[in-house]
Amino acid sequence: METRATGELTPDASTSAPAPAPAVGVRLIAISALFTLAVACAGYWWTGTPAALNADMYAGGGGATEASEAQKVAEFSGMVEKLRERMDKEPAAEGLGMLGRSYLILGKPDEAVAAYQRALKLEPQNASLLADLADAMGVRNNNSLSGPPKAFIEQALRIDPKNLKALMLAGSEAYDRNDFAQAVGYWQQMESVGPADHPLVKQAALAVAETRKQMTGGAAGSAAPAVAAAAASAATPAPSGTSGAASSGSVSGTVKLNAALAASASPDDSVFIFARPADGSRMPLAILRRQVKDLPLSFTLDDSLAMSPAAKLSSAQRVIVGARISKSGNAMPQPGDLEGLTEAVSVGSGGLQVEISRVVR
Repeated sequence: METRATGELTPDASTSAPAPAPAVGVRLIAISALFTLAVACAGYWWTGTPAALNADMYAGGGGATEASEAQKVAEFSGMVEKLRERMDKEPAAEGLGMLGRSYLILGKPDEAVAAYQRALKLEPQNASLLADLADAMGVRNNNSLSGPPKAFIEQALRIDPKNLKALMLAGSEAYDRNDFAQAVGYWQQMESVGPADHPLVKQAALAVAETRKQMTGGAAGSAAPAVAAAAASAATPAPSGTSGAASSGSVSGTVKLNAALAASASPDDSVFIFARPADGSRMPLAILRRQVKDLPLSFTLDDSLAMSPAAKLSSAQRVIVGARISKSGNAMPQPGDLEGLTEAVSVGSGGLQVEISRVVR
């Protein structure tokens, strides 16, 4: 890995820069543990370890006001600033990686890239950080993985050929330049090396099937374009021994956008689909991320999409299921977002209809 005069890392000299890619067909979305970072960031600031989760910022009943939502955004921004101050004084690769993911939550890819660059100076052979850096650079580069992001992905795979995020990004980059055979190859590798119940592996399987359909002239669906928009928690592998939830520990249904609000959303806007307890904490128990262009879409939320091993969908009895369109790409609700929520439903419910029909004020 080389360092420019500006201090920004560049890919290893052994990695040749690719030729400019054609127009991007599939837009990359950051594969980050967004809501997990929203709570873990506070834990790292206070204890020095992301294992200490603080769900207090989501506390409150279902009747929380929009003002309280804005307050939570401000509180999270404050925690990120405190984490930055701590990393300036006591830099650590793990904390800087968390800082990078936190900046992506706040829609600040430049700051995210800088944080990952600093982390890699401390651990230059960390494949996960290299994949995170490529991801953030892709977001900064108008959602394109061509050029340096691709080189960092290749570098990550040389260090760890089984890194799921790097394989996912490599497949997305190949898909973007219409090399469907190579994309399928990367995604099939994920199926062979990753746990079958891992959210990224599940998405890879869907993408393989959909891309093969395109290769044989079949109609294209939403699975392949949405593959990089995997579960928001998918970048954080489930702890050893954790498996996917049974059908009784899941909720499923369809999300659609009310036609009256269609003009207020852009195809590349992020869509967060989540389930949170009907009573008590507002911390989501499961969450995934898609894009407006994927709507309407079918979804299933289960324990494989949990934010924390201590707070799973299967542990709840009744939940509220919602979908929110974020103009900024931030996971935290903000005024101007578009949202839809169900009434409280029992865990295990299927056939839910979530209509995004109101503007967050």
